[in-house]
Amino acid sequence: MMPQPIPSDANEQICPLCNRLISKHTPEQMLECSKKLQDVKSEDV
Repeated sequence: MMPQPIPSDANEQICPLCNRLISKHTPEQMLECSKKLQDVKSEDV
């Protein structure tokens, strides 16, 4: 069996926090991940 091809569509980005496709996020997941991303970015500064 061949491995799944990486989506070439620019909208098909993988979330670095939960490793799911961003397009497959529910609104709740999107909110949670965006909050975590902001926390991580603020800690890096």
